Amino acid sequence: MTSAVSPQLFALYMSDPDAVSTAMEDIVLVDSGDHTVYQAAWGYRNWDRGETLTVDVDTVLESSANYTVDYLLGKITFTEANGAEEEVTVAGKRFAPVQVLACTSSKISVNNKLIDTSDMASTWDEFIAGRASWSITTDLWWICTEDAPTQDYFAYLADKDLFVWWYPYNSTNKRVYVGQCILESQDVSGGEDAMKQSITIRGDGQLAVDTYTA
Repeated sequence: MTSAVSPQLFALYMSDPDAVSTAMEDIVLVDSGDHTVYQAAWGYRNWDRGETLTVDVDTVLESSANYTVDYLLGKITFTEANGAEEEVTVAGKRFAPVQVLACTSSKISVNNKLIDTSDMASTWDEFIAGRASWSITTDLWWICTEDAPTQDYFAYLADKDLFVWWYPYNSTNKRVYVGQCILESQDVSGGEDAMKQSITIRGDGQLAVDTYTA
């Protein structure tokens, strides 16, 4: 038997309008094994980068000069290794996302901005890679609801923080691509079939590879 299920799943989420960010207190991070990189468990990531985050090592407040923060992945990286038995906790706020779209198809694109380094004597063009960017185009049915009419997505999502989760269906390695994004464009089409629309979502920062446990 051949499965007809799409090999990729995609979901667009926004920050919950009734809970812009959720307070988190003394969240214990998981040591990657090198006592330098620590990450929050699945479900406690996606920290609000607009809010103050504090980091404690064995209940002692750590100077922000001693670590870097990956808000999207809920990860702390220290400049020097901690002791093997030391516990790292964080306090701050994380986004409380709610799903806003039911998609029928999607395509992800990742691009490098190429910088031309050719000179007049070159036989072939030469380039170096510049900044990377990503976007997702997705189709969905034209569905109007009282809370979020499809044609009002721009107005409905204009002041919301948006996020994407893109991951293989029934993945065995639990890989997921996550990123914060902005709604860039919206197109509506229709004929004899049901009305459809397409939207393009532009990445706002990195498209990161994460792992999930759900």
